[in-house]
Amino acid sequence: MNQSKTDSKNRRLALTAYMLSMGGVSNFILDLGKFLKSNGYEVSVICTDGKGDWYERIGQEGLQGRYFNSRFWEWVPFGRMIFAGRIGRFMKKEAFSYVINNHSFYIHAAAGYFYGTSRIIHVAHNQLEQMVERESDPLADRIVGVSPRIEELAQQHLPEKMVTCIPNGIRLPGKLPGKDENSRDRPRDILFIGRIDNRQKGVFRIPEIMQYLLERGCRAGMTVIGDGPDFQALKQMVLSRSLSDYIRFTGKVDPEKVSGYYASHKILLLPSYFEGHPLTLMEAMAHGCVPVASLLPQSTDTCVVHGESGILVEPENTEGFGRAIQELLEDVKRLNIMSQKALTRAGERFSNAVSHRQYLELLESFEGKAMERGHVPLINRKYLSWKELVPFQLVLWVKRKLLKTI
Repeated sequence: MNQSKTDSKNRRLALTAYMLSMGGVSNFILDLGKFLKSNGYEVSVICTDGKGDWYERIGQEGLQGRYFNSRFWEWVPFGRMIFAGRIGRFMKKEAFSYVINNHSFYIHAAAGYFYGTSRIIHVAHNQLEQMVERESDPLADRIVGVSPRIEELAQQHLPEKMVTCIPNGIRLPGKLPGKDENSRDRPRDILFIGRIDNRQKGVFRIPEIMQYLLERGCRAGMTVIGDGPDFQALKQMVLSRSLSDYIRFTGKVDPEKVSGYYASHKILLLPSYFEGHPLTLMEAMAHGCVPVASLLPQSTDTCVVHGESGILVEPENTEGFGRAIQELLEDVKRLNIMSQKALTRAGERFSNAVSHRQYLELLESFEGKAMERGHVPLINRKYLSWKELVPFQLVLWVKRKLLKTI
């Protein structure tokens, strides 16, 4: 078995993702990259599938960036294999000491190329079981789950020593609302912010929740921030239910403006079916915006103390979301108490200084230690096989057509 040693003087590090788009994972990557750079690492952010709409932020944050585009290759027989080889050769040439991967399929697939030169860390941000299984790559040096639930799921696939939990943190706002500020003074009622994707975020329940409120005389307003595959479908649902006067869409917003939206809204709505350790939830609490969120064990319930700093509702209970929002809007005293408790909890527990320090300690734990590396195929067989004869995008197209017929 070959052994190589991590050069403690070589602190080149890659933060990889499939692309950099608006959302919590991209914020995580940029914030962690800035922190590691400030601690002596040469940080590059590598996007393996495309740029994404936040790619320009890499340079704005003082980091190096590089992107690839996988679209053409996913329409070609064996195209993903060929493209994975391109990614792998690039990563091997760059000889990063550390690769911290955030859900990039091609980093998994090409791991054999740089298996002998880089420490490989996969961060699992999503507690969907099939996603955790995918991230649980035996070629990794460590799997990091961002919530206890993800850690628990990953340990079903890998030895316990390969898995750790580092909960997400957030950049706390510079100026927090004062203790005498009342939530009722905020001009807007409900905020949804995130990827407009019903499969994960449950966005198609937004019109149903608003309909519930209106039918009970609660004429609340909602702001929906974000974009995604179900954006147009959601807008059409709102239009067909004559809810356009109550639900306002902003599309994407500049990152520096997001804080203002949290601060001007009373309640955050998070009706997700699955999450990791949702940054949006913690950011809202840090601004005193009270969350009404899905109860996701070992995920959202590690952020929110139900009944104290927010309300947790079973994911399928649309009426429960509506009732919780109505009760909070109608009980100003209770809403204000929850707002203050959310603020306090966020300030005491959610600072990313804690999680960033844990990542730094993880990297430092590898320094000076030999990497025991045996021979492995260049293309990781867990991720790519002979089935790649059929173009990947063709498979997806057929699946979408079949789903429409069901």
